Amino acid sequence: MASTAPMSPRAARTARGIAGSDFADVLLRASAFSRVVATGRASAFVMDEILLAGLVASAPDPNEYSISREALSQPEPYGIVMPPGDRLFKDAFNREMLQLFENGDMVRLYDRWFTQPMPPDGRNMKLPLSDDMKAVFAAPRLFEH
Repeated sequence: MASTAPMSPRAARTARGIAGSDFADVLLRASAFSRVVATGRASAFVMDEILLAGLVASAPDPNEYSISREALSQPEPYGIVMPPGDRLFKDAFNREMLQLFENGDMVRLYDRWFTQPMPPDGRNMKLPLSDDMKAVFAAPRLFEH
């Protein structure tokens, strides 16, 4: 689907049906993505953009799918689990991450893994930085916790 505009009644009925017994299957097994959308049981599949990009890239024919550029919600940051109370580790990690953003390496790493073919099989997530992510990459100190 190219848009998040209201779905047809069939699509809405199908989406409601998925929220029942198939919901865990949809979340836990990537094959459910292609089964549910490719078979017409649903017209759309909602998940984190980055996870969708991985599913699309892994599909037998990725060109059959498109990811809407419209967001259904505000972006949410991912986190990393660290040992509790280990301030030295946290500070060292944050310094290194900040350096990656400030010297431009983070953009290069992102481009390498999300916009170009990846080893070992050349899959390409084709997921350029969104405007929201560009803002985070440009001013990472604004998002420190």
